[in-house]
Order: sequence, then C-alpha cells, then structure tokens
Amino acid sequence: MKDFLNFHGKTAIITGGRRGLGRAMALELAARGAKVAVIAKNKDGSSILKELSETGTPGLYYSCDVADPEQRNGLISKVVNALGGRLDILINNAGIQF
Repeated sequence: MKDFLNFHGKTAIITGGRRGLGRAMALELAARGAKVAVIAKNKDGSSILKELSETGTPGLYYSCDVADPEQRNGLISKVVNALGGRLDILINNAGIQF
C-alpha cells in the first residue's frame, strides 16, 4: 500500500505559517519530508526556522504582507526558485482577524 503521508521530495509553500494552524501544517509537512517555505508578515522567522530544522528538514522563511500587492509581486517565483524550481503544495493560510 502506498504511503500517502510521505512527502519526501515534495516542496510546499505556506502563507501565514509562522503561528497557529499554518505553523502546525508547516512542521508536520517538514516532519514527513517536505521542503517547506513559510511566508508570514512578521520580520522575525527565527522561531519557525528553528522548529523546522528540528524536524530534520530545514525550511525557508520569507517576510511578506500578502495583502500588499507591492510586497507579494514576484514572491512566489522567488520562493519556487529557492525550493529547487518546483512547487507541489500551496497552502494559502494567511488571514486577518478584525
């Protein structure tokens, strides 16, 4: 039977991945072998990067307010290139709360 929870060789981008559900998804994907890039508004991504590296799969972090067209312009291409030129999983998790 094929292991559908094995993400070795896969690449993932998660917006809003520094905290909450995004963080949990990033860590679980990395623990299952995916190379993960986290995009979040906060400038400091050191804590999520540390946690990702502890899974055995170091990650990438990009600071970006995805609600701002100027900041997100060209970002996905830049991240995909840094991931090795491919994207298998995209999780659009960033959100705002009023």
